[in-house]
Amino acid sequence: MPLPAGQLELDFIPEPPDSRLRLVRALSNRALWDACARRFLSEIEGQVGPTGYPSAIWLAHRTQRDALYERAASLGLPGWLSPPIHFLSELPRLFDIPGRSIGLFTRRRIINRLASEIGHELGIGTADSGSFRGHVLDGLFSELLPEGVTPDQLRRALSLVAPDSFSQRRNDWIERVYSAYLDALAERDLYDPRAIHAMVAERISDDGFAGSLPGVGSLHVYGLASLRTRHCLFAALAGQPDAEVSVYLPIAEEADEWSELGATLEMLGEIDAAAGVVTVQPAPDAQREFQWIAHQVKEMLAAGDVDPHDVAVVARSGRDDTRRAFRALHAAGIPCTARMRTPLAEVAALKAVLELFRAASTRWGYRPFRNVIAGRYFTTGIATRWVDEISRRCRVEDLSGWEGELDALVVEARSDGRRSRRRTD
Repeated sequence: MPLPAGQLELDFIPEPPDSRLRLVRALSNRALWDACARRFLSEIEGQVGPTGYPSAIWLAHRTQRDALYERAASLGLPGWLSPPIHFLSELPRLFDIPGRSIGLFTRRRIINRLASEIGHELGIGTADSGSFRGHVLDGLFSELLPEGVTPDQLRRALSLVAPDSFSQRRNDWIERVYSAYLDALAERDLYDPRAIHAMVAERISDDGFAGSLPGVGSLHVYGLASLRTRHCLFAALAGQPDAEVSVYLPIAEEADEWSELGATLEMLGEIDAAAGVVTVQPAPDAQREFQWIAHQVKEMLAAGDVDPHDVAVVARSGRDDTRRAFRALHAAGIPCTARMRTPLAEVAALKAVLELFRAASTRWGYRPFRNVIAGRYFTTGIATRWVDEISRRCRVEDLSGWEGELDALVVEARSDGRRSRRRTD
């Protein structure tokens, strides 16, 4: 029996007894957000804080928090003291992760030094050969740290892929650098920000959920599209006994990484006659894509279905796509206005100043020097053809060199009337 427009049809799949994780899926983000916001606000209705909230929500973006506040205001809910609304970026503070975050430069400098020293010991390279760069292993560590992989676990995994002596030394090098890097962080009371999810997962596994979110029996997570580097975090959330965790996700066509967590699956089927129909039009390239858009807009205007001010074209980017859309609509004879973004580096006056700085930073090489001479914001009285002539004769690297070559060229031209002559020096 069909439901009235605007209602949600719920279809539950039985939950494994050992999981507190529930995946809420729907075809549209509107249905997901409506379900998430409605459930969360209904659970904390009447609570003003600052403690005692029975529910909490983790969001990915501040726009989602603002939308939640607007919805609460429209429902007439009172404000909250210390609202139970957190961003995923706040997990270190929420779970009281000790230490300070290591910076990118310091991190790569430490990894580079350890890789060179340990590689030299193993005979893979020398410390001064320049064979190693910190970011080579840094990329590998980006896969290990978020999942809390220990050096022992890494050693056992690498032992399965060591068919020859070089592979064994290489694997030993990777494991020792990884272990030494973790020790270096501990000595400096630092942590790698890529390991945050693993550190939070460890806190949750050690009964840290109730300590960080006391009294919370329901946690809603909105704004994630994939697990990526959060496998151990959500595995810990699925295994903790204190709260039911609901993660709101778009529907997947086939089993994905989330299904491996053994979570409950709840499907939201939205039926809303006023929602309209979304048309997806494939296009071989951007030019024909915007030509199709212009054709559709002009067809609606010619039929009298809408007025021009009722039509909006939303582009993917404010720089390139907005310009393409504007040109396509203008070429089709459609009156339109557009908000085009221009990077500061492309504003003519600022670009001229940047060219000046660029030329100075490159010791006034030929091309940067010529760009400054050719610019209309600097009056030098020097013709670009003289700069080209000098560049054909010799290589100039500073302003004094250009000055000397230009003076010599002037003297030469005045002495014999010829503008250029092959020099022997």
